[in-house]
Amino acid sequence: MRRSLWENLDYAILFVWFCLIFIGLAAIYSATNGPSAEIIDPQMRQNFGKQLGFFFICMVMMVVVMSLPVRFFMSAAMGIYAFMILLVIAARFIGKEINGAHSWIMIGGFGLQTSEFAKVATALALGWVMSRAKSNTWDIKSAATGIGLLILPAAILIFVQNDTGTGLVFLSLVPMILFWSGMPLHWVSLMITPAIAGYLTIIYEPAALVFSGVVVVALFFATRDWKLIALGGAAGFGTWGSFQVLYKLLLPHQVARIKALGNPEEYALTTGYQTLQSKAAIGSGGFMGKGWMQGLQTQMGNVPEQSTDFVYTVIGEEFGFLGSFLVLVLFAILLVRLIRTTSRINHPFAQYFFVSTVGIFLTHILINIGMTVGSMPVIGIPLPFISYGGSALMANTALLAIAMNFQMRAHEFPAHGY
Repeated sequence: MRRSLWENLDYAILFVWFCLIFIGLAAIYSATNGPSAEIIDPQMRQNFGKQLGFFFICMVMMVVVMSLPVRFFMSAAMGIYAFMILLVIAARFIGKEINGAHSWIMIGGFGLQTSEFAKVATALALGWVMSRAKSNTWDIKSAATGIGLLILPAAILIFVQNDTGTGLVFLSLVPMILFWSGMPLHWVSLMITPAIAGYLTIIYEPAALVFSGVVVVALFFATRDWKLIALGGAAGFGTWGSFQVLYKLLLPHQVARIKALGNPEEYALTTGYQTLQSKAAIGSGGFMGKGWMQGLQTQMGNVPEQSTDFVYTVIGEEFGFLGSFLVLVLFAILLVRLIRTTSRINHPFAQYFFVSTVGIFLTHILINIGMTVGSMPVIGIPLPFISYGGSALMANTALLAIAMNFQMRAHEFPAHGY
């Protein structure tokens, strides 16, 4: 690759990527090779070594991905998407079940989590479809159709795999992509109203009713469109009513898992245990933390899945507020750099890929950190670049490598059309 291309590389993103992985490795080592190693599953002690190996694989993969021309991604996008959809389907029937999810295909001794790589494929496919749409006759209806035909099938297949967390990541892309496509803000707000109303119903039912009323009033003053106002009211109040019916249809343990979010103390010995232990670990870290490999909650193994989905509790306990805040700052720098680049590359393929990448990272960060502090339900979703997991680390690195490739090679995008 010509040196001029490397001069265009965003070294700030590369530095943040390295820092996040380094912090993750430190947290994973503490959770699996400190004093807690005597009481945890022996297989978990290998997590640090495996993650370190995945890191070296990712470094090689990043160089390879950034060496490919832009035209390769533009021409291969839909083929990659179709291939990954087939893998997701195959994983449901012939894959291995891990933690209740049928999303793993075993290749030798390595497990490939198909849902993670499907995110990369979907981001590329969205770029392809939207660039084609904007090169021809384009309107918000065609955008919505294209987005729906790409995201919804993938999300449904992943929900069928019982991988709820990743499925939600796909659904979260819909309002983000539509907003970037030009959908008015009040329509985007209407799309996410049911999700917010449902969340508030779990936490505190009166808040859901108040929120639904506020939506109706806000839509009235913003649009004076009675059809839109009716839809807003139906979305909010309907979601609240649906949860009342849902509570009667679900099994007792399923209802307990939902209600544990709003009142984990009531379910301290069952579904609320993980949330309470997680909050205790983070809270005990104070401002400076207890020191690496010195966290009592971590080293006693009190928090389940502490090297994977709940790795943020290790950081909170052993590195305190400063360490936790540093992680948030690094993520903020990463997202801001990606967003700034989105506006600088004047081609829809790159723009929609960047928006999808930001949406994927942002959803992971909000849900993962939210569930560790007790503000989101425990659904099993990793923290990008920090949680243990080879598939997640490689998929997220691939997203970042492709984004940096597009930035380095912005001049390779066609000036007009596709």
